[in-house]
Amino acid sequence: MKKLLLFAAALAVAAPATAQHFELIGRAGASFSQYRGSGTEATSFINYSSYAGAERGYTNNPYGSRLGTGFALGGRVQRVGRRRGLLAFDLGYDWARSRTAITTLYYYDGAANTAYTATGSAHLRSQDLTAFLGLGHRFQLGPLALDALVGPELAAKLSARETGHGTYNSGTAWATATDRGGHFPLDGRLRADATVWCGRVGVNASYSHGFANAQAGLIGGPVREAYTRTLRWGLAYRLR
Repeated sequence: MKKLLLFAAALAVAAPATAQHFELIGRAGASFSQYRGSGTEATSFINYSSYAGAERGYTNNPYGSRLGTGFALGGRVQRVGRRRGLLAFDLGYDWARSRTAITTLYYYDGAANTAYTATGSAHLRSQDLTAFLGLGHRFQLGPLALDALVGPELAAKLSARETGHGTYNSGTAWATATDRGGHFPLDGRLRADATVWCGRVGVNASYSHGFANAQAGLIGGPVREAYTRTLRWGLAYRLR
């Protein structure tokens, strides 16, 4: 009897430890990004010119408030506690684009600046590395499980480039390709993340709310603000 009680006590101590485990998760899917703030616009215009026989231009304000499409990849290490508490660390790569509709093109031919009605879109494309630390809980919903996480995210911008195309002057094509910064600014964000699991396969969604002003370094004029907003939607797979 004494040995049985000792065994039961040892099992009670060991049970919480065995109930905890780690999971390795991969994810991939689409992203939808935009900029929000006083320095963003849904529509803008193109400044275009001819120089040495070549035409080139740029978007006057590339920080678009319209959603642009991209993609997101990532890997996650997640600890599941004995009461289904979650602690997750996620490393990711975002290829994100915001979008601006173009309505006008100003063409400078060396002597005069002429305004033309234009069509098309411009995208501000960025490549970001992200690190997300999330706390949350796993909810059991019958045969399904829901992982809900929230926490800080740090994003390092590897590059930013504006690209766009469309037409002006009743059918003449225009296109832009302008570097918008290749340095490594950091953006501190708040991220909410949810995954619905059926076995090893899950549907993952997350929303990141940025706090770094992308137009903070501009000189002259009023203060303009542009903050990143990113929604991701895709599939996840639990490796173990």
